[in-house]
Amino acid sequence: KFPNFAIISKKKEKNEEVEKPDCLTCGSEKVVKNGFRYGKQCWMCKECKSQHVENPEERGIDAKKEKLLRKLMSEKLSIRAITRVLEVSRNTVVKHIRAIENEVPENLSVKDSEDMNLAEDDVEIDEIWTFVGRRTPYQAYWIWIAVHRKTKQVLGFVAGNREAETFKELWDYLVKIGVKGPIHTDGYAAYSKVIPKSQHVVHIYDGGTNLVEGLNTRWRAFCSRLVRKTTAYSKVGKYLRSALRFLFNQYNLSLC
Repeated sequence: KFPNFAIISKKKEKNEEVEKPDCLTCGSEKVVKNGFRYGKQCWMCKECKSQHVENPEERGIDAKKEKLLRKLMSEKLSIRAITRVLEVSRNTVVKHIRAIENEVPENLSVKDSEDMNLAEDDVEIDEIWTFVGRRTPYQAYWIWIAVHRKTKQVLGFVAGNREAETFKELWDYLVKIGVKGPIHTDGYAAYSKVIPKSQHVVHIYDGGTNLVEGLNTRWRAFCSRLVRKTTAYSKVGKYLRSALRFLFNQYNLSLC
């Protein structure tokens, strides 16, 4: 049999003496080999326990990659998928995503226009559910969404359980921004406990909430966190809310 030259060459490379670099953190000479990363030898300092590779390169997210990251966040991609596209670490991607999501204004970039009069205009409200933590029916997480019928903008949302106390958070916000017109829902019991009868309009199989229900289908198509048969669901509720804020903000901006 012919010898496996690939194995022999690897053994030679392994046995070759490599000049040990000083620790980049504390400057100590007491460093040892610690595996490979990105195809390069990794070193660990015995003094401060820090790790580094030979000739480290900047692998962060520059302005060009951040612009691409904002586009990828609007697509149906998980965080790990974005990591593979940008070729940077998952922690770096998560850090930048959190920073971008924190830039979203409270009003979700809702624009006032001649067609908008919150004191009289119709608003549709509906719920959509997903998973948080575990993909079981007991871990269902409900998102309540309010949409302005004329401009189709998302006025606000709240996420939590399906009780009236959760919906009241959204209702208090709608009252705060001046919503006084008719509120159209599907007749779920929690609505009647919070919305005044003079404003509440119930629709049961008559198409009165087609706009918000159609948008709910759209959210599932654009956000992997909302897909029911997936492993890309959110592990923490606050991260789901941050992702939804970004999603609804981008949607409102696209209508301008």
